[in-house]
Amino acid sequence: GGQGDYRAGIAAKVADVVACLQAHPGSKRAVLSIPFSSGRGSHEVRHGDTDEAKCLRELHFYIDAGDDRLHCSAFMRAQATSIFPKNIHLIGTLLGAIAQQLGLAPGTYVHFVTTLVHGR
Repeated sequence: GGQGDYRAGIAAKVADVVACLQAHPGSKRAVLSIPFSSGRGSHEVRHGDTDEAKCLRELHFYIDAGDDRLHCSAFMRAQATSIFPKNIHLIGTLLGAIAQQLGLAPGTYVHFVTTLVHGR
């Protein structure tokens, strides 16, 4: 379903993260946000629509001072166990691809999940 489809605008978001960290390696603003499916703000969304509010909400990429590795923190509002491995794969793939574009090695990945559920 739409819940696990993050393709819309992803190339531009990745390019923005890369540009941010190339210009400002110490920046803590290299964030790849996952918007609501419709692109509308939270005040316009019907929260009963499970495809509208993505589980994966935000990826924060950063380089620690003196470290030649790119790190990532992910924030998830909820996560179905059946989709979780796919999101881990996506995040690892993005971490590796962005690190390569920056000439860095992939670093650590940390995630925060509010609720982990067996099914949707």
